[in-house]
Amino acid sequence: MIQPIKKRCAMKIVDYSIFKERRKNIINKLKEQNPSFLNGVLILFADPENLKYHFKQDSSFNYLTGLEEPGIVLCSYFDGREVLYIPNYAKDRGKW
Repeated sequence: MIQPIKKRCAMKIVDYSIFKERRKNIINKLKEQNPSFLNGVLILFADPENLKYHFKQDSSFNYLTGLEEPGIVLCSYFDGREVLYIPNYAKDRGKW
């Protein structure tokens, strides 16, 4: 009997604090250059998934978040709060 080959995937361990620091630096630069900005939000959009081509994350989004999923939206508020919106692809991906 032939045994199936088991793939061993190394878990990718990432220190996401570096990405948070990068976003914080961007917000600080915005505040520096625009002192009238007391409140605000930095909105980052990931590339959408395209069925024709292999998905590749936008390099700027990847640099600021380290996230590889398509369609994500990250809102970084000037007061330090962050909200991550992740689309529910379970139904759409299930039919493929």
